[in-house]
Amino acid sequence: MATINSCDCPSPPGGRVECDPNDAAVCYVNEQGEVVGKCIRLDLRLQTHLQNADEMEKRLLLSHELSGVLEIPLALFQGAEWISQSIDEGMVFNIRFSPRSSINVKLPGLSLSLGLKRVYLTASS
Repeated sequence: MATINSCDCPSPPGGRVECDPNDAAVCYVNEQGEVVGKCIRLDLRLQTHLQNADEMEKRLLLSHELSGVLEIPLALFQGAEWISQSIDEGMVFNIRFSPRSSINVKLPGLSLSLGLKRVYLTASS
């Protein structure tokens, strides 16, 4: 039996989204306070690019992908705080737009030997 890729949702209200092992698990709370979970199948080219990218490039690639899939303006990602953590099963990101607004993302198969990091994306000049 294949292992699922799961991601905990921001709390409150909390929850969990479960996806196929090769899908990115994404969970966030929308403006109405409802938990929204999505499984995103990343195309092979993007997966390869993410695997070989440095941490900042991973964030930029994910910003573009998530902006399109979740219909969130790309500009919001530029000022967001990103907290990333490498785990055995892949990479976990918490993208915090404000104290009450964040997205959790778990990408299978990606790894960085980083520990916990906080990084802010800024608009390029």
